[in-house]
Amino acid sequence: MRKFSFLIVILFLAIGGFFAWVIHELSPVDISNSTPVNFTVNRGEGIRQIANNLKESNLIRNPVAFFIFVRQQGLDNKIQAGEFRMSKSMAASEIARTLQTGTFDTQVTIPEGKRAEEVAAILEQNFLNTSLDGNRYSDLKKDIFSQIPTRLPKM
Repeated sequence: MRKFSFLIVILFLAIGGFFAWVIHELSPVDISNSTPVNFTVNRGEGIRQIANNLKESNLIRNPVAFFIFVRQQGLDNKIQAGEFRMSKSMAASEIARTLQTGTFDTQVTIPEGKRAEEVAAILEQNFLNTSLDGNRYSDLKKDIFSQIPTRLPKM
């Protein structure tokens, strides 16, 4: 009976140690560093490769713990290819969530009836580091309007 109790205690300590290790390894690398880091997931990369790349970028502590977490949560098929902005102050759960949705894609709504100049102003407003000067704007306008058919097919 004594050996059995001893084995139970050892089993609980081992399980507790494992969970403590996982919790530590999934915590942020540097909670005080919120500097944005750009991270890219290429099309076709598996979760193991992504975890290794996150470790190389110093965004996670341990790729094995991240892999186990993502598989356990069922997120391995939900991670998308693209570019993501993260920081070292993010926990592994936040990083996994970001890898599902947080690409650099930006949505812009252009209301109906806007003139081309107004569309350019909206685009310039949403993309601050993009300035549409006269030449670039006319080139863009030519590209866009050249793809619109001049005559609609008769029905």
